[in-house]
Formats: sequence, structure tokens, C-alpha cells
Amino acid sequence: MSRHSHGCGNPNRARMLVFLSTFLSSLAWAQFSTSAKVTAEDAHGQIRLQRPEELALMMLSAIQVAERECQKRLEVACTLEQLVNGPPGKDKWRMYKLKVDPATDPDYTYTVSVNGRAWQAEARPKRAGLGGFLFVSKAMMPNAYYKPAGPATVKDFMLMGWGVDGDSFAVIQ
Repeated sequence: MSRHSHGCGNPNRARMLVFLSTFLSSLAWAQFSTSAKVTAEDAHGQIRLQRPEELALMMLSAIQVAERECQKRLEVACTLEQLVNGPPGKDKWRMYKLKVDPATDPDYTYTVSVNGRAWQAEARPKRAGLGGFLFVSKAMMPNAYYKPAGPATVKDFMLMGWGVDGDSFAVIQ
């Protein structure tokens, strides 16, 4: 009597493929590990962030830098795909792009929505125990929000300040 498997095939092979996929995407993200110091504060003072949260805030800060260039040079906000591949230049001005594709982050899912010059960027945690971030920009400087557990909304803690000292995920193309 032969044994047949249905669906995803060999369960051990399926588990191995999931492991490899997760491991490889972690490696892609890890190659951009940084010693940058990331800080954030709300109306109550300094927020203690976990390292994956710091990296997510670093990514949103890099998106902010690149979007500011899009707003100034292109007079529109750029999509996430444009920020990863490099925004189209109207002239010979070299613009910022993202050094790493946010899709490789094993801890967060990133989205960018655009409407004219306005943009919104979100870092949504993929697992419990991590906080979410939301940047909303109608002008040059975004409002930034943080939720200690789960996806952030405009009803959550507004960040009064944030900073990245050292490396950046934004680079000149």
C-alpha cells in the first residue's frame, strides 16, 4: 500500500521551506544591521523601544527623508516602490532612496499611501509584543504616532520627537 500526501506535500519539507524563507528574509534585513542610536519621546517623556521597534522607526524616518525630497523636487509624494527603486528625477538632482527594501524586515510590514504631496507610512508589527508606528504627512513634517502593542492609528500616542544618531536607511542615489 502506498502513502499519498495531499495539499502542501511532505509536512517536513513544508516546514523547512517556511524556515528557509524566514531565515533568508532575516538575513537580508540583518545585512543592514546598524549601531545607530534611535530615540523617541511622547508627551510623557522618553519611550523605551525594543531593537526591532527602533529599526522600524529608523525605516519610517528614512521614508520621511526620501518623501521630503519627492515633495520638494517632484511636487508629489512617492510610492514605496519608488522609494525602494529610486524616485524618478525631473532634473539631474540626485534624490534619496531606501538603502534596504522594507519587505525584507522579518518583524514589520510597511505600507506607504500617497495623495498628491500628502503621504502616510505605516510600520505594522508582524508579531505580538511589538509596537506599531504611523507617520501622516500633509506638508513637509509628518505627525508620528506610536502604539506599544499592535498597529498604530492617529488616536494613539503622538511622538513629540524622534531621532536617529548614526547610520540611516536613506541614501543618495
